[in-house]
Amino acid sequence: MTRNSSENRAMTMKIPVLGCIIFMTLVPTYLLSTLWRPDYFKNVLKEDVELAQHLSLPRGMAADILPIWRRYRSHRKSLLRQIVKHPDAFSLPAVLPELIVFDLDATLWWPETYRLSDSPSLALLGSLGNGIGDGVMGMQVSPNGPIVTLFPWAREVLQFIFLHPRFENVKFAAVSTSAFPSYSYLCLAIELLPGVTLGSMFDYKFIGETGDLDGPWLTNHFLKLRDQSQTPFDEIVFYDDGLWRDQVGKIYSTFGVVGQTTPSGLSMETFVLGLEKFQQSVQERNIP
Repeated sequence: MTRNSSENRAMTMKIPVLGCIIFMTLVPTYLLSTLWRPDYFKNVLKEDVELAQHLSLPRGMAADILPIWRRYRSHRKSLLRQIVKHPDAFSLPAVLPELIVFDLDATLWWPETYRLSDSPSLALLGSLGNGIGDGVMGMQVSPNGPIVTLFPWAREVLQFIFLHPRFENVKFAAVSTSAFPSYSYLCLAIELLPGVTLGSMFDYKFIGETGDLDGPWLTNHFLKLRDQSQTPFDEIVFYDDGLWRDQVGKIYSTFGVVGQTTPSGLSMETFVLGLEKFQQSVQERNIP
């Protein structure tokens, strides 16, 4: 046998072995990243998947709408300290509500959707802040139109909520009387972390002021929210910007829901303040 034929045989034997190694390395990784869906994300709704498909977002961004907790679980403590640098932000009240409700326009994002001339259907990729990475940072109206983005301080709070283990058993809802609900739903594709959309955070969504959600003070929204979530009003905290009307005051006087206004958008200070108000209300209810 010649030297060349020996070398060819050796190469022929190496190729299948190398192929097996690559197969055994890549396939389990692929399965973990695409098929493993923990119960933590049971709140991801069908419309979020349809929204991502409609927008044709890049793979690995919001198109992979089911976020993978494994990606963040092992280092969430360091991520938390990246996101919120003030140590007092980690001093959460001992008692948390069962359900936290956020308004959208001017509470979580800007500009308000009624100011837009058309639907914000273009996903804009960029930094998600705090060295977290890149993702869908905003939704744009046409290539040169306005961009709806989360307030940086609101995004910080939402990232904090997503990563902090104390909120794993708390439910979340988006409640808004948006005049353009289709615009608002598109903006739910904005990402908090790479692969984690704003929409995937909410267990319940009541958006719009038409049809069975009609009600200038959100009262119908909250009645339906209570019925669907099976959460009593005294276990809910509501955050709203309050720029146009005192939604927080109205919902409190009508249902007794504890609320906090966020005139400059949701911030860590206003978020914690709302939770402290809730804890105080619990303590007052328990006084004999």
